[in-house]
Parts: sequence; C-alpha cells; structure tokens
Amino acid sequence: MPGLAVLTAGPGVTNGVSALAQARFAGSPMVVVGGRAPNNRWGTGALQEIDHLPIVAPVTKHAATLMTADDVAAGFDNAFTLARSSHRGPVYVDVPMDEFFNVGTGTRPAVGALRGASPDTDAVARIAGLVAKAERPVLVLGTDVWADHAEAAALRLVEEMRLPAITNGMGRGVVPGGHPLLVTKARGAALGGADLVVVVGTPLDFRLGYGVFGGKDGATPAAVVHVADSAEQALRARRAGRLRLRRPHRRPRRPAGGPGRPPAAAAQRLDHLPAGHRRRGRRARRGACSVQRRTRSTRRGSTASWCPGSPTTPS
Repeated sequence: MPGLAVLTAGPGVTNGVSALAQARFAGSPMVVVGGRAPNNRWGTGALQEIDHLPIVAPVTKHAATLMTADDVAAGFDNAFTLARSSHRGPVYVDVPMDEFFNVGTGTRPAVGALRGASPDTDAVARIAGLVAKAERPVLVLGTDVWADHAEAAALRLVEEMRLPAITNGMGRGVVPGGHPLLVTKARGAALGGADLVVVVGTPLDFRLGYGVFGGKDGATPAAVVHVADSAEQALRARRAGRLRLRRPHRRPRRPAGGPGRPPAAAAQRLDHLPAGHRRRGRRARRGACSVQRRTRSTRRGSTASWCPGSPTTPS
C-alpha cells in the first residue's frame, strides 16, 4: 500500500516538495494530503493561502484539489489507485479547510489488488532468444522486481539459467548475499565484459551508465534489454541512451596560467597587451612563480621562499 503524509498548507506543502521529488524519481508510492485555505475566503489573503498545484505537479504523478466534501471518497480512491499503479509514484491531493469540516455523500469504492500490464509474449520470446545466444550475459535486478513481488521468480530465473546477477536499489536481497551468481561486488568487470545486459525493474540512469555497457578494449558494446513496467520508463531510458552516445563528456579547457599549466605559457600571451596590463600580468606571474618555488622547495625539505603578505609562515 502507498505511504501517507499530511501537510499543513503553505510552508508545509512547499517543504514537502523535496520528498515528493525523491518519491517520484525513486518510484515510491505515496499519497500526500495538503491543507488549503477555505473556499469562502479564497483570494482575500487567508492564512497560508497559496495554490499548491502548480508547485507540486512537476514532481508528482497527479495533483488535484477536491473542492467539495462529496468529492472526497472518489478523489482519494483515485489518488491511492494512481500511486500504486505502474509506474508507482507520489500523488498530491488538497482539500479546502471549510470542506474538511463539511458533510458529503459518496459511494464506497471497491478496493482490490491491482494487476500489472500483461507481458508481451513476442518480446519475451525475443529476450529468451538473446539470452540463449549470449556468451557473457548479465542480469540486473532493481526495485520494481521487489515491489511487484517477483523476487521468487527472479531468483528462480538466475539459478535455472545460471545467469550472473547484479542487484541495485530495493532489489538488493533478491539474490541473497554470498550467492555464487551474485556479482554486484564485481559489477564493473561484469558489465564491462558483457555481450548482453538484461536490466529489469530499474531505470537506465547514471547508476547504470545510461544503458551503455561493454565495448572495452575495442570490443563490440553489449546488447541491452530493458524490462520496465511502463512505457514512460522505457522511453526515458531510450532518450538517456541517445544523449549518452551523442554527447560524450569532455573536460573543459583550462585557462592559460591555470592549474597544471606553467606560468611561462601565460607570459607568452601578454605580449600583445598594453604596458600597464603587462606589468600587472608579470606581477601576478611572479607571485605564481614564488608560490610554485615555495611548494617545490618545501617538498624537498629545504628552506621555502615566502611572499610578503602571505599567511604562510616561512620554515
């Protein structure tokens, strides 16, 4: 069942935004109920009067105001259903203060277990074929394996197919610690040398290199299968993978005379400057040289140079 939090209006709700955002990214089901200034005083400057929905909507699955007491039964049933539906996450609901103390009528909702989407049998067959052909497959099991109560089936898959497995998030423990097929402590070597990586129930985010595995020492990058519980998760992973391939990380260029560049290199760039700028540049360069001499001589254990005004006491 989803978690439940109740927040006061205004600062209580705004202080809860970080928790809502974390629940959204982690796929944690929860319903957050906020207070709200009364309808009959709205727009007159009531205590802690603020429209919360534009603030919380970007970090929740759904955000709504239940305007009357008659809306409460159906509104909260919808909130709890959405929170625990794939892909799980936080739902926000607020109720005006005057309606909190009102009386309304509604139909008692039927509560039952939710069934996830039916598996795509063709996709399952293709995955099985890839696993059968792979020489160095690796299986990654994440939070949704545990949240969907699939831990027993996952462990059976690992043991019957002898698949090296890595667990992350709340998937830790699906394959018990010390199990011979649990390779979490050697994940770098396992993922770097894999020719097929099957990721189940966890996003292809920074923790998993945005879905790029293998390819070490000129080898072909690993094929990747992502098993997710919603189209949103799969599309986000695909988008992250495209960005990762198209925009490799590059170190920013260091400025002249910065760390790792000798001061002489900066001096060569001062010749075209007016005399006053050159004098200031040379003074800065002499200071840098003095600091550099002081550092080198101190490491050798000899007497260090000292710049006047420096807080460092000469040895």
